[in-house]
Amino acid sequence: MVNGYLEELGQALTCKYLDSCISNCLLSDILELGNGFAFKSGAYTESGRYKVLTIKNVQDGNVDCSSSNRLDELPIKMKEHCKLKPGDVVLSLTGNVGRVGIVAETSCLLNQRVAVLLPRDEHCLAGLYFIFRQQSFRSEMIGIAKGTAQANLSPVETLRLSISYDESTFQELSAILRPVFDGILANKIESLKLAEFRNLLLPKLMSGEIDVSKIGLMQLNSQFPKAWLSRCLPRCWDWIRHPELAMRVVAPVFVGGREAFRFHRGFG
Repeated sequence: MVNGYLEELGQALTCKYLDSCISNCLLSDILELGNGFAFKSGAYTESGRYKVLTIKNVQDGNVDCSSSNRLDELPIKMKEHCKLKPGDVVLSLTGNVGRVGIVAETSCLLNQRVAVLLPRDEHCLAGLYFIFRQQSFRSEMIGIAKGTAQANLSPVETLRLSISYDESTFQELSAILRPVFDGILANKIESLKLAEFRNLLLPKLMSGEIDVSKIGLMQLNSQFPKAWLSRCLPRCWDWIRHPELAMRVVAPVFVGGREAFRFHRGFG
């Protein structure tokens, strides 16, 4: 829900920028697209350390690697940008092309037919993410995709597309959008932690291993690995006892809101 509002805020600000900007540039002037690696299916393992991110994992504004194939070792010839990190933005190049999403998980690897956005100025990533999220821009990407059985989007052709661009204004836009982008990412990370908490706790509740009539923090502490507890449980427990703490994840909305007002006045 919160991320939906943040997405709407980011796209509204981006639309305002696009409507006011009168100059253009090629995407290749401000961005590179890093191609994924062709992993061999024979190297996959059932419970490997690394998750292989494919086109099926890139949804509209979301990246879900929960059902990904896994690897234990990194291929020697794989490029550095294929080792994804939280906050990277990926783009689907085959099938339902033009989808972008923010990576929120660790230990993810970029597979072929998925690209990662590599801005020449890393501070502009937030602005570029919301440009790619615009339906009008996605329609342009779909329009240049080729193929009969399934669409294929060429990274080279994509970088030849033009966007509305004024350097100073786009940098200002990206600075305004950064808290919105970071808020979306933070919420995704928190959701993953809560899902991990649920998956560990639910089987113990169903089996009766944890007595819900006498549940307490000390009892929960005895059920889970200390490393996991130190990372996840304290925050979840704080949220239960103090719901107002959970609202901190929406702070970027208010930061973005104030900046949005200034931005609108500057271009309205």
